[in-house]
Parts: sequence; structure tokens; C-alpha cells
Amino acid sequence: MTNQDKIKNGLPTVALTLVWILLSWGCASGPIPPSEPTIAALRTYHDEILKRVAAGELSPAQGRDLYYARLAEVSPPLPGLDNLLEYRKQVRANLASGLVDERQAYGQLSARESETLTRWEEMAAQYAAEQRRLERLQNEHEQGFRLQQMPVAGRPACTGVGC
Repeated sequence: MTNQDKIKNGLPTVALTLVWILLSWGCASGPIPPSEPTIAALRTYHDEILKRVAAGELSPAQGRDLYYARLAEVSPPLPGLDNLLEYRKQVRANLASGLVDERQAYGQLSARESETLTRWEEMAAQYAAEQRRLERLQNEHEQGFRLQQMPVAGRPACTGVGC
């Protein structure tokens, strides 16, 4: 096998690895969605807050303040969190101006929060599935490259550039 053949055979591996690295670093895609464990922890925390509110340990406003504080701690920032925060301000303004009562405001916020958390769960699941798919493709490609480099009867193993 000539050096030119080695380069030709190794080029796809280098290209796939470079694409995988760029995707992993977020250079070739948009903002990185939240991870599945992060969203699971947020879901658990949200459920705990709801239980504490239902038990009377916290007011709905206190529970929401704790929940939003936790959302703000997530890094990288959650996509669409700014929209949720803006919606919360809008609902608070509507409550203060008397356009909605407390029950309506609580219902509107609860619905939006649930919808947003579900969207984040879906984003995290899709991102994780894509990462697993890219990793599988890279592993398959590397395995194929290693098989190409294995010695075949009558052909020496190429361990250096001297083949």
C-alpha cells in the first residue's frame, strides 16, 4: 500500500472525527440543549416544590421563586428560559392590574412551565440520541479503518509510513 493509498483510506476517518469534534464542541450546531440528567433533576425538583406547596410549606409564589432560581443556575442556560421569564412577568402584570385573578394566573403559569419543561425533556432526549448515533458511527468507522490496516496474507502490516 502506497502512502497515497494510506492518505486516501485515512481521510474519511479524519473528516468524520473532525465533524464529530465540532459537533461535540457546539461549533457546527446551535446552542447545546440541556442534558437528560439535568432535565430529570429539574423535573424532580419541580415535583418536590409542588408537593411542598400542596402541603402548605410554601406559598405558590415562594415555590415558583425557588423553581425559577434553580432554572437560572443551569449551565449552559436553558433555551427559551428568557421567554418563560418574560411570560411570568406578563402574568404578574396581568394579576397586578386585575386582568386575571390569582387562580387564573397560577393556572397560566403552571401550564406554560409544564409545556416548557416537556419541551426541554424532548430536546434533551433528541440531543442524547443524536450524540449516541454519532458515537456509534464514529466507532463503526474507526473499526472499519482498523480492519483495513490489518495484515492480509502476503501483505505486511502497516505500522509506519514505510509500507
